[in-house]
Amino acid sequence: MKTLKLLSVLFIIAAIATSCEKEGPAGPAGTNGTNGTNGNANVTVYGFSEHTFTSADPGAQFLLPISQGMADSSLVLPYYTMSGYWYQIGEIGIGGNFTCRYFIDPFPAYSNLRVDIRDVDGSAYSGGNITWDSIRVFVIPANIFRSAKKDNLDFGSHKEVAHYFEKM
Repeated sequence: MKTLKLLSVLFIIAAIATSCEKEGPAGPAGTNGTNGTNGNANVTVYGFSEHTFTSADPGAQFLLPISQGMADSSLVLPYYTMSGYWYQIGEIGIGGNFTCRYFIDPFPAYSNLRVDIRDVDGSAYSGGNITWDSIRVFVIPANIFRSAKKDNLDFGSHKEVAHYFEKM
């Protein structure tokens, strides 16, 4: 008897569920919004012309028109091109013949990008001339800059650190 009642209740529920419409009729079309401006998330690219490094002069400086505040709160990615390929500055160079490093010296009104090349083992550069065809520096400012130190984050608490970064 209980089985019969249970089957009849399930049959009624199934009949009701299948008779319901999934969606109603479409409503009227809304008004068109305005088109936004084309953007690039405030990414700025600075270009510099050819530069030749030698064992006597293995360094270079490039002036960036970005303030110390911008340099301190942005991602700065420099690249160079050699033989038709782009490489990120800060890695082993073409053919494994040199390595390069870069440093950013920020000042109130501008910043210097200093680039040094060295032998792959880290010693002073001793090879032949190296010419970079051009240099490009991408500056990508942060949309939100948060300082865990200023927010008094307790790095000894895994739970607090996890919660802090969940909010980002």
